[in-house]
Amino acid sequence: MPAYRAAKAELAERTSGRCEARLEGCTGQGQDTHHVKARGRGGPLLPEDGQQLLYTCRNCHSAIHASPRQARERGLLK
Repeated sequence: MPAYRAAKAELAERTSGRCEARLEGCTGQGQDTHHVKARGRGGPLLPEDGQQLLYTCRNCHSAIHASPRQARERGLLK
């Protein structure tokens, strides 16, 4: 999926490689591409609006999916 790899690379560049979620336990170093509207809930692989993707560290990405209610309240999940 070259388009997805390109989108991930652009996201990493846009964020200077830093985690955008900044939750408790954040390592600061982004490595995961988080879909704000989960693909399992109808979100596209490549959202047209780049703001639908967040660059997160693994800890924050796991925390978002472990606590979806809090993530929704913070705007990290739809």
